[in-house]
Amino acid sequence: METKDFLKETVENLFSILGVDSSVNVVFEEEGNVYIIEVEGEDVGNLIGYKGSVINSLQAFLFVACKNKYPENINVQVDINGYRQKRAEKLKLMVKEAAIRVNEKGSYRFGFLTSYQRRIVHTEISENYPNLVSYSIGEGRERRLVLSKAEI
Repeated sequence: METKDFLKETVENLFSILGVDSSVNVVFEEEGNVYIIEVEGEDVGNLIGYKGSVINSLQAFLFVACKNKYPENINVQVDINGYRQKRAEKLKLMVKEAAIRVNEKGSYRFGFLTSYQRRIVHTEISENYPNLVSYSIGEGRERRLVLSKAEI
């Protein structure tokens, strides 16, 4: 069974057990070597969880399921009703506001962000804010992303 079909079937079976009515689509993006699982439905909001906690757990579960079944390194991303896209847009707004603060105060430290969210911020900074740099400090749950002025 192909990875794409395995992921789709696994998610559909899990949601069936949970009694969740949804449509599931799996897309492979070569650029990031990632399988994106898009879930749409009216009663899927609980599958996102507080600040994406459930969606992240589902994603981790699917990653481990694939790792146990397939020898190649597989990346999995789950998006429910466009949550990740909406979250990315909010993060970009946060970066814009943080950039203003950096120009006023010299640096800005974000609260907790997942590795996925930190990657979005790092990318946004590198692509759209040449006068700023971003870096992470700390370990585990104490890891924080910092913005500061770029040294010229």
